[in-house]
Amino acid sequence: MPQENYHQDTHRAEVDEIIGSAPKAIVRRGTTVIALLVLLLLLGAWLISYPDMVPVPVTLFSSDPPVKVIAPGSGRITEIFVKDSELIQAHAIIGVIENTANTDDMLYLKQQVEVLDSTNNIHQTIAGKKLQVGELQEDYKKLLQLAEQNQTVLQHATVVTQDIHNLIIEIKRQIALWDTRYVIHAPVSGRMMLIKAGQTAPYVSSGEALGMVIPAVFKEEDIWAQLPVTKAGKVKPGQKVLIKLQEYPFMEYGLLQGKIEKITSIPIDSNYFMKITLDHGLRTTRNKLIPQRPGLIGIASIVVSDKNILQRIFESTKRSR
Repeated sequence: MPQENYHQDTHRAEVDEIIGSAPKAIVRRGTTVIALLVLLLLLGAWLISYPDMVPVPVTLFSSDPPVKVIAPGSGRITEIFVKDSELIQAHAIIGVIENTANTDDMLYLKQQVEVLDSTNNIHQTIAGKKLQVGELQEDYKKLLQLAEQNQTVLQHATVVTQDIHNLIIEIKRQIALWDTRYVIHAPVSGRMMLIKAGQTAPYVSSGEALGMVIPAVFKEEDIWAQLPVTKAGKVKPGQKVLIKLQEYPFMEYGLLQGKIEKITSIPIDSNYFMKITLDHGLRTTRNKLIPQRPGLIGIASIVVSDKNILQRIFESTKRSR
């Protein structure tokens, strides 16, 4: 029995000696390898960086800033003649604010009074037409009556003709006043961006912005893009922009590169507008030239920051505290 215990103790001592006495060289090498791995991980986390991107829709408009369309008076817009994003000409009628006149009749009368120069001319153009011209209705009826008198009372032709002439001048003045009060015109040629697109008879106040027209004059080095107010917090002038055009897949054609030059101070329909200066015009990163055509759409990725992995880990740790 004592001999058996002796052998057990001896065996345990031999095992302890083997396990408990790891070579110091192995320990040193293992520690060095682990330290190197940690160092490499930290170095990689510092060297490897990737940008924070803010994607926004972009339309290649023009180098000229957008021009606001302002309501000339207060009331409901009962007629809208353009669609959102439609190309329009300068002075084109965008819409009409509610009034007592029929728009088609007013426009017809406006066109005809420009060429009225005689009684016969009146009878050939507007006589017999039941025009609804609102506040001009009485003057319009009087004009027709005077024209009729001028044909039947020849001895007073000179006097009546002068009365007609004066009345035509007054009607022109009233039409111009109607146009100023109720008709919304395009300030410049370009693409119309409506604020209240899709709304039925929206109410507007005098001086309220109804939208803006992006001028059609195009300069390939500069473009304007919409910036939603929800994404505007991190965006500022000087930041880099990468643009992918929808009609030209970036895997084949490459990207357009540029930077933000300026951002409008007042949003329109929950969007700011920012001017982007392209580094190489419409030549892409794959050295392909995009045809110059306003209205191209795509996605602009704005580089708002460029941080390495280590910085992101520290920021994440701070936010979690």
